[in-house]
This record gives sequence, C-alpha cells and structure tokens, in this order.
Amino acid sequence: MTEEIEALEGGGKHGTAGLMLVTVSALIMAVAVTVLGYITQFAGDKIVLTDLTEFLGNLHPVVLHLPIGIFVLVLAMELTGLLSFDKWRPQTSFPMFVGVVSAVVATIFGCLLFRQGDRSLDEAIWHMWGSIAFTVVGTLAFLAKIWADHSGSKSPIYGILLVVTMGLLGWSAHGGGEMTHGDPFGPYISKVFGTGPEKPDTLPVVAKAPEDRLVYEEIIVPILHGKCYECHADADKNPSGKKKIKGKFVMTDMESLKKGGSSDEPGITPGDLENSYIHYAIHLPVDEDEHMPPEDKDQLGAHEIAIIDWWITSGAPVGTTLKENNPPAEILQGVAKLVPPEELLAKQAAAAEAAAKAQAAAEAKRAELGKAIDEVGKSFPNALRYVSQDSSDLTFTAVSMRKDFGDEGVEKLLPVGNAIVELEIGATSVTDSGVAHLASMPHLQRVKLNETAVTDAALDTISKLPELEYLNLVSTAVTDEGLKKLEGLSKLRKLYLWQSKATKEGADALKAKLPECEINLGLD
Repeated sequence: MTEEIEALEGGGKHGTAGLMLVTVSALIMAVAVTVLGYITQFAGDKIVLTDLTEFLGNLHPVVLHLPIGIFVLVLAMELTGLLSFDKWRPQTSFPMFVGVVSAVVATIFGCLLFRQGDRSLDEAIWHMWGSIAFTVVGTLAFLAKIWADHSGSKSPIYGILLVVTMGLLGWSAHGGGEMTHGDPFGPYISKVFGTGPEKPDTLPVVAKAPEDRLVYEEIIVPILHGKCYECHADADKNPSGKKKIKGKFVMTDMESLKKGGSSDEPGITPGDLENSYIHYAIHLPVDEDEHMPPEDKDQLGAHEIAIIDWWITSGAPVGTTLKENNPPAEILQGVAKLVPPEELLAKQAAAAEAAAKAQAAAEAKRAELGKAIDEVGKSFPNALRYVSQDSSDLTFTAVSMRKDFGDEGVEKLLPVGNAIVELEIGATSVTDSGVAHLASMPHLQRVKLNETAVTDAALDTISKLPELEYLNLVSTAVTDEGLKKLEGLSKLRKLYLWQSKATKEGADALKAKLPECEINLGLD
C-alpha cells in the first residue's frame, strides 16, 4: 500500500491504478468503522469479549495518541507551508496515511473498551461517535489530498476537510479526557480567578405545611433533585458534584425542562401530558432503555409520579403554592409523603460537608503517596495511575510488560499497595509467591491473573480481599477445591474461569454460596 501512495504523484497508468486501490481501501475502512460503531452501541449482550479483545480494548488509551500526534503534525506542516508562501511544500500524504490507519486501529480498540464499560453513558456514546466521525472525515481529507496531488490542482476541499478533521479531533479528545480525568480546566479557572461552583439553590429553612409549599420550587425541584439531577445537571447542582447531562437534557430550570434534550421532544409541555417527554419516560417499564430514572438508580415512587403528572396537567405552575392550585386530595397526601424541603436542605448540606472532607482526605492521601508513587514509577513507567482526577485510589497494569513482570514486580508495588484497587497482571510470570503479596493490598476490587502460573494456593490470599468484586482466573490451574476458598467473598460479582481446571459442578457450588456472582466458564 505504501508503494502505491509513493507512486501516486508520478501520474500515468500505474499512478492512477494505485490511486484507485488506495481510494477504495480507504473508503472500505471508513464504512467498516462506521458499521462497527453501530454494532458496538446496539448489539446489546450478543457480543461477548474474549481475553484478547479485552486486552486490545485496554490498549485504546495508549494507541489513541498516535493519530492525534500525526494529525497535529500534518496541520503544523501545512500551516508552515502556507506561511512560507509555497517556498516550502510539505509532503504530507504518507503521514496522513499512517494517521488514518492509526485512527482506525484506535477506534476499533476504543469500541472494544466501550463494550467493557457502562454503555448507557451518554458521554461514552458521544465520544465513540466523535472518534468515528474524526476517523471518517480524516480519511476523506487524506483522499482529497492524494487526488489533488495526483492531478496537480489546488482544490480547497482538502484544506476544509483537514480543518473539520481537527475540530472533530479536539471535540472527541476533550470528551474522552473529561470522562477519564474530569473537567481539565475547571480547577485551574477556580485557582486563577478565584471562582468555584455556584452554591445550589437554597431551600427554605422554615417548616411549612404541604399545602403552603411552592409547587415548583419546593415540591417539584426536590423530587427532580433527588431522582434526576445526578444524570441531568451541571456540577453546581448535581448531587455528585460533577457535570453529567445524559441525552443533552438539563433538568434544573423551567426553560430547559420545556426545551428537552437530544430527542427533540419537549421535556414538559404545560397542560399537555402526551407531549411531555418526562411523562412518557417515567411511565415506561423499568427495564426499557428510555425509562427514567435508569433501572440501576433510585426509582420514583407512585406518589411522586402522580405529583409530576398533576403538575404538568395543571400548566406547570411556578411561584404559586399548592393550595392556590386546588390539588385533589391524593396529591395533598402524596406531597405529605415527600421529604420536607428544609430537611432536604439539611441533608444536602451534610452531604456537601462529607464530600468536602472526602476530597480533603483524598488530597492528603495523594500528597502522602507522592514519593512512593515516584519510586514505583521508576521501575514501571506509566503503569501506575489514579482511578480518576479526584481519587486517591490507584490502578496498576502490566499489560506492556507481559512475561517480563514477575513475583519481584508485585513486591515492588508494596509501598503503594494500600492504595491499589485494580491490579492487572494477567499474562505475566506471576506465581503463587507473587500473589501472596496481595495480602498487603486490602482494598483491591479488581484483579486479573489470567494466563499466569497461579494455582489453588494463590486463592488463600485472594480469599482475604474483602472488597474484591472482579476476578479473572482464565487459563490458570485453579480447581474446584480452590473455588471453595472464595465462598467468603461477599462482594464478588464477576469471576472468569475459562480454560481453567474448574468444572461446572465446582462453579455451581460456589454460585450457591455467592448467588449474586456471575461465574463464567466459557461454556454455552
């Protein structure tokens, strides 16, 4: 393929044939990536990842930097050529070819990683499609470039597509970074300008009878705050303290409620239930994708649903009391069941104080860990990182070291062992002796030991990890006898045993002790 690209500028029959081959190949890649995105999002649980595909998915954060760097370099070269008034004509066809191929690879790996996480997250969906759009438009820019070079023309199409490509790159990369590290600019803006998140809307501190409460401000807002804001609010009003707006639907003010989100349907239409998306979503079966709140969240009570429906039907009043709107008896009774606004305010203040203390503790722990992390990092560069920007918990992966990482490597992690919650040491040279060091990592939640030499003896240590939720023992020598040692892991939710010496009988026996644990033997 590279020979065809180098031959394109030569023109003639051979150059044209090579051009057509590259063009068709590039378009096939673009279409394939788009189809892959659709399958990734909508295939449900029909796709089951193997160890290999899971490994490739975990490489996404590594390989994504290659297309970013290449396209930034191409843009810099083109701008330099432009500013030189054609005295220097950069040759960017081959770098763009490498950039497109690496973008396709990064996107494929990203789709595999997407399948491992929460596929309902709006941010992840938009990041995936933004990456696909970047790859497709980048491919078209590459084709425009080689066709223009071949014909000797100076069509503006290439320049336009390159600018669009860089815009999509910036948007997608920012979304991915925000998911991984949080808002990268907010903390610095606060430090420089002395600003911070606005305080949540204050609720009245004086206790009121249900009929004297303001309908929207003191009844509807508390319901939405408790059941909806976590997924549909900016950081200043979000109970989690972080911005999260699924479906582009902001629910924290009347204007946004009326506007709705990406469905293009109004969230509420005062006086018209049938044209109010909120009414539709809260009445769907809990297991439907569009049901609100999501199945795994705290659900609205029947009285809360009735209150919201009544409010919309009554014209969605704002600034008036319940009594002024003549509610029926069942609505008065439903409002009486709600947590009073003044009590909710006290709970919010306590939650905010607890969050502030937790943040301060995390920062103090980070400062305490700093030196130890630096020391471990000397032996394992880029293998140790924080779970998130706001966390003091650590993850470690030996994915790039494979068999070069062994028992002594695990021992080198002990200075930071108390902070590690995720340990990925599959396909390494670790044995039972190395696993014994995990006793000094009591907060482990996820452990991958697949394709290692561990045996039942290692499970003596694993059984003493009280917070363990995920364990991968694929292609190991563990047996049914070893599985018995895991019966006390009450938080274990996923256990993988493909190609191990464990049998269905042993797995069923463990399942009886841990009914909430999903045990996968790789069998139909």
